[in-house]
This record gives sequence, C-alpha cells and structure tokens, in this order.
Amino acid sequence: MSAIISYYGTTDLSEFAAEGLGGYLGVSPGENPDIVALASPISHVSADDPPVFLLWGTMDAYVPALQAESLYAALRDAGVACEYIVVQGAGHGGSTGFYGAAARAVRDFLDAYVRGDD
Repeated sequence: MSAIISYYGTTDLSEFAAEGLGGYLGVSPGENPDIVALASPISHVSADDPPVFLLWGTMDAYVPALQAESLYAALRDAGVACEYIVVQGAGHGGSTGFYGAAARAVRDFLDAYVRGDD
C-alpha cells in the first residue's frame, strides 16, 4: 500500500495571494479559479486516497496551519486514514519531523500503513 507524508505542504492554493500564485501557476485565483482548484490537493480528496500523514509547525509563516486543518477535515470526512501532528514553535521547513517524537510518529505511521504492522 502507498501513503502520503506531507510536511508543511500547501493544500488549497485559493487561500494564497494572487501575486504569489502567478509565478507558479501562470494565473491568479481570480483569473482562472479552475486551474487554481486543479492545482490544490484539497480539491482531489476522495475515499480511495491512500493514508495521509500531515505535519505542520505552529510558527509556519509560509503555509498556515489552517491549510493542514482543512485538508485533515476533508480527508476524515471522506473516510481516509490520516494523522495530523502539530509541532509547537516549529516554522516552515528545516529538520522538524526528522528527529524526536515527530520522526517516531512518521515511522509508526509508515509501519502501520506501508509495511504493515503485523
């Protein structure tokens, strides 16, 4: 089985300022909301998605935790196995999630859903 591990990933591009998206998508949310939705993972949540592990820091200045919370809620509503870990004081990127309790949580998640924790 496959799984998704997302560290501070953008989930809904419609929530970002148009000037920031233009460089990535070539359009702003107001110009073509269909393209923005197509590029947003939250638009593609379905019951047949693989298990998803989300990790965010409370001090992420680039991708707000609300992005993870919204995706987590959508995944749960669709019946997808998911886990959401919040790391207090962590910003965007860096080594958060690669050490300590967060890394153990990722390992346990992968053991359960990829390797199979028999």
